[in-house]
Amino acid sequence: MIAELEDVSNDLGEKKAKIDRIIQALMMEENADAAE
Repeated sequence: MIAELEDVSNDLGEKKAKIDRIIQALMMEENADAAE
């Protein structure tokens, strides 16, 4: 049970890292658009 929850937690952590990278990329694009 605990091991399964740890696996789920790790998976969510990886997904969060991917989403954070996407957010960063979108923010950088917005900033680039604003700078033009």
